[in-house]
Amino acid sequence: VQYLVQVKHRLNVQDLALALLARESHQRGEGSGTTRSEPVLICKVVHPDLQSLADSVDIHVLSLDWQVPLPGRTREGSTQRARKVTSEKSWRVVYTLLASGPKSIKALASRADISYGWTHATVAKLMDMGIASRTAEGVTIVDVAKLLNGVAWERPFRELRRMTLRIKAGDAMAAATTVQSILDERHIDHAFTAWTAGDLYTGYLKRGDSVHLYVPRDRWDLVREYETKDEGIDVVMYMPDRDAFSRTERIQGLNLVEPALALLDLAGLGHAAHDLAMEMVMHIGG
Repeated sequence: VQYLVQVKHRLNVQDLALALLARESHQRGEGSGTTRSEPVLICKVVHPDLQSLADSVDIHVLSLDWQVPLPGRTREGSTQRARKVTSEKSWRVVYTLLASGPKSIKALASRADISYGWTHATVAKLMDMGIASRTAEGVTIVDVAKLLNGVAWERPFRELRRMTLRIKAGDAMAAATTVQSILDERHIDHAFTAWTAGDLYTGYLKRGDSVHLYVPRDRWDLVREYETKDEGIDVVMYMPDRDAFSRTERIQGLNLVEPALALLDLAGLGHAAHDLAMEMVMHIGG
């Protein structure tokens, strides 16, 4: 077999058509020879519809990791560059796109309350990663699993963890209520996140052995007086890397981070919280 290999940033219909022509031309040139030619397209960004089309005409399409640089590649469009989809502004664009469905960049920028330039740069980053695509209705997320995996790599949530202690409680909800009461009484900013927030936002209720929350840097030790060495519930405290307290929502008596941050933190936990993160995406998209 002789392979006809081409490396592309983004696959398009013209690439498939040229691959077919190259295969037919090569086979005609071989005449009655025994060598078979097989086009192979190696791409960073492949829309599912084009992948299906390639499969139907026996064109091999292989995915190239989005982090691998391609020589000569320059960024198109806005001069701004979104280096991370998990930055505070970029994630607001991503979450808005998940929550609202296909949107033009202008409409997306308006709804997310982020500048057009930054929104454009974020969308370009998502398309580079094969996470988003342009459709007739506008930009849309086409690969949620890849988005969540990218978040886990880009912003590992465990790196924000600062303290874990155990308090006496029968279940996670009781422990969270106790912590809420302690911090409310002392007027300390706080916001429950990760599994605690995800469970309450979705009703998934799959993790009942720990409580997760943001607490300001200088207030971590205030819960220690309630710590126990016996059986109980682990309370995991994190240091916020962005505003976690001004847009909280109160559900069942608990201050929760806003849904956008809850999803970001769940995705940042990787495989361990993947199911709940997917549930959260379904919940916000519904």
